Amino acid sequence: MQICLCTQSFSALNLEQALRMVADTGCGAVELAACAPHVAPETLAKEGPGLRGLLQELGLKVAALSMSTDLADPAKRREEISAVRGVIGIAPEFGTYLVILTPGGPPSAQASRAERALFWSAMDACADAAAFRGVRIAVSTHPHQLTDTVSATTELLRPLPQRYVGVSLDFACLLAGGDDPVEAVSHMGGRLLFARVRDCLAAPSNRAGGPAFVPLGTGDLRYPGILSKLREVGYDGWLSIECSHPSARVEPAETARADYRYLEELLRQQT
Repeated sequence: MQICLCTQSFSALNLEQALRMVADTGCGAVELAACAPHVAPETLAKEGPGLRGLLQELGLKVAALSMSTDLADPAKRREEISAVRGVIGIAPEFGTYLVILTPGGPPSAQASRAERALFWSAMDACADAAAFRGVRIAVSTHPHQLTDTVSATTELLRPLPQRYVGVSLDFACLLAGGDDPVEAVSHMGGRLLFARVRDCLAAPSNRAGGPAFVPLGTGDLRYPGILSKLREVGYDGWLSIECSHPSARVEPAETARADYRYLEELLRQQT
């Protein structure tokens, strides 16, 4: 398994500052988030040459491109499909063949069959583009969206072609929503393409408003067990650190370095 840092962690910095900071931590790879405040999906192609030059200068590999979508909203559907297909099309130019996306709402318990059908038809269009470019799409688990539980994610992905569409597990969000991250790895192992690493407090009082994020190793996630299960199911992909706790805005460099070193040491101990 390899570690990358998600640029979305560092919204207090501009993108160049964020990339330079990632390089300074010693981490050699980034998950490049195509979203505010750094770069929008629709401007990624235009800004691509400059970005790729900066990444090459810093010696950073792009593990994946990621984006937020709302594919079940009929008012946004056409625009969202176009954005996803655009990011899929440009991904190989950044040296990656993996695109991560959040599916959008509504929460799974409130989703109608019609809304799920809108998502499925949108993903069919995106999977066609992925097949053409040799790219895979990882749909991320996310609170208050169509993939807010393991069971909902399983049902949502079932009709979609596994060759091109898999899952990105966000362990903190799963724990805060009541799922067991280790069991989630066992359950989704065959479709697991990407893993998001962050920590949180899992007390029930935190679940209504989303996870209460904290630095890695200080919350309720048990990453030694999660990493062991990932190895057991044969996962050898990316572990993307997203620094979502408040200190990332105040001390982004120190926060990134501490989270990276924590995960790097865990991986070292298990080899």
